[in-house]
Amino acid sequence: MVGALAPEVAREVPRTRTELVRVSDLEVELRIVAADTSACRAALNTYLAWVGLVLSTERAARGSNGPAVVGVSSSSRSP
Repeated sequence: MVGALAPEVAREVPRTRTELVRVSDLEVELRIVAADTSACRAALNTYLAWVGLVLSTERAARGSNGPAVVGVSSSSRSP
């Protein structure tokens, strides 16, 4: 996941700053800091779509038709 999303995180997205952190072998944390709620919503939608794409690509490569399970959590912590 980290390798697949790293190029996207490196891109400059207007009014946002992102960081991708590997928490463990099974857990990745994406931190998004946005200038306003519109920028935050746009960034979240974009990254969730990319995560979905990575998971569906992995599922197709493994030949599984089962649903991918993704845990999404939200935090109000400041970076």
